[in-house]
Amino acid sequence: VKVPADLPAAFAALHRAGVRAGFAFSVRQDAKDSRRYLAEIRQAGLGLPDRDYYFRDDERSTAQRNAYRDHLARIFALTGEGRRAAPYLASSVLYTERLLAEAQMTLVERRDPEKTYNIRSVEALAKEAPGFDWKAYFAAIGAPALTELNVAQPAYAAALAKLAATRPVADWRAY
Repeated sequence: VKVPADLPAAFAALHRAGVRAGFAFSVRQDAKDSRRYLAEIRQAGLGLPDRDYYFRDDERSTAQRNAYRDHLARIFALTGEGRRAAPYLASSVLYTERLLAEAQMTLVERRDPEKTYNIRSVEALAKEAPGFDWKAYFAAIGAPALTELNVAQPAYAAALAKLAATRPVADWRAY
């Protein structure tokens, strides 16, 4: 991913491989009309098990976040990013994930079927969550004719799209 416009195709490739990068996309039975299937996007994309791991301030949670950041740094170093860049990249990932976690529903909120049933047209999703090319994503994932879907967490979709448009994609080789 060199520019934000590369994200839809990258997410689609990862989703086809079973990686829930950024968000999860699936097709499910419609929760309010069992006679039909409905495409759905849901919050996903965090490396830690749940959104609350990013906000707890107790000693154990802080240690877990630090261990996760160190793990990310080792992964970046192993991929050839270099010792100087790896810690910066790891901190950047953790920061980005925290921004995504802020927009996620809690476990309790996600259990509420009314809160997670939000039918949208693709056009409405693009207006409510600008900054990410949803149509390009649906084309890349193999659903170019998709017109309607469930957006289980609309605030998360909007936050993800905003980050996709505003979070810079840097050339990490400069570090």
